[in-house]
Amino acid sequence: MQNAAMSQRPSHRRRCMVLALWALVAAVCSAAPADFPVPPKWSAVLTRSGAIETKHGHIQGICAAQDAVYMTLVNGLYKFDWQGRLVKRINLNPHVGDICLWKDRLYLVTCGGGKGSIEVFDCNLSHIKGAATVRSADGITCIDGTLYVGLGPVNDATKPYRGNWFGKFDAETLQPLCEPFMVDHGEMTWLGVQNIATDGSDIYVNFYTPVDNQLNFFRFDRDFNVKGGWYLGCGHGFDIVGGARPGAVRFVHSCTIGIFDQAGDDPMPPQTLLRYAELTPFGRIEDVTKYEGYVYNRTHANTHIVDLRVCGQKSPGDVVKPVFSWRMTTDRAGAAQKAYALMLRTATGEDVWQTGTVKGGESQNVAYSGPGLKPGAKYEWRVIVTDERGRQIFSKPATFQCK
Repeated sequence: MQNAAMSQRPSHRRRCMVLALWALVAAVCSAAPADFPVPPKWSAVLTRSGAIETKHGHIQGICAAQDAVYMTLVNGLYKFDWQGRLVKRINLNPHVGDICLWKDRLYLVTCGGGKGSIEVFDCNLSHIKGAATVRSADGITCIDGTLYVGLGPVNDATKPYRGNWFGKFDAETLQPLCEPFMVDHGEMTWLGVQNIATDGSDIYVNFYTPVDNQLNFFRFDRDFNVKGGWYLGCGHGFDIVGGARPGAVRFVHSCTIGIFDQAGDDPMPPQTLLRYAELTPFGRIEDVTKYEGYVYNRTHANTHIVDLRVCGQKSPGDVVKPVFSWRMTTDRAGAAQKAYALMLRTATGEDVWQTGTVKGGESQNVAYSGPGLKPGAKYEWRVIVTDERGRQIFSKPATFQCK
């Protein structure tokens, strides 16, 4: 018995070491507090067709609450429920930037003419107050009553540059707590900060970048020391939500489906797709969205995207240069593809490449144009097709492996 007990000790010791490691990781890598909203079932959410008015421009930022998702557009403020139904929208005159939520108040920033402002609304989209900022404002978040605000680029925003201005403001008075300070996160930027969010401890910033697939998503401490950088296809806005695994952080992030520019003979109404990603304790960003939920199953029961192929084969294992194909099947007369958006990620869920919305009926021999793929690596892809009614149909995922 003594020998048996002794033989169990190394296993017990290993378990204790594993638990201690996870505890250390959880302490180092902060997670969203328990009161952060948890999206229902982690299903992809698509805003209803016609809810977003094209006159309001493209999406600038989002923030999540327990019962709603708020979105800023260039000239509008929107409130949706977690099923994508429009609750309320209002017009705004200035060029609007990012948005955040603190103590049941919405804080958004504006920019234009080298100056900006911080505006405060209640959760019913009624304006409470505002205050001017000395520089254009683009991103915003709040920690313990302090607003952290992006205050624009240090150089010409239309050309790649290094460094962006930031500031700190009191959330109650909207008065500055310090002079603007410059942050250089080590990568080239274009146009400035897109969005800012927080897990209650660290600050996460999504930057506009001059080239696709560049590191654009950075984690800072409160003194804006860089703690990590990644590529995240945020599209037009992100926020932090609850429900993450121990030591991880989860995000809801948006991308545009449809065309905001309605010029031409065949316009498509813009919609917003909400997806979810998780920053793991080991420094990877993984897609945790469930795509076969509300959007796919309930809206298009008889229309499907099928026969996903790479280089003419299903799930090939020797791909050198990916070329994608698919078919839309339906029992509805007159149904046709009017646009598509293709998304590629690694087998572990890290975003690699997105086409954005490509207008047209092309569904054969769509060539890959993203960053270099790793030999022997396995990848997963899916396509979202927009039909002639402006509605979206999601394919199931397909895979291939590089040679």
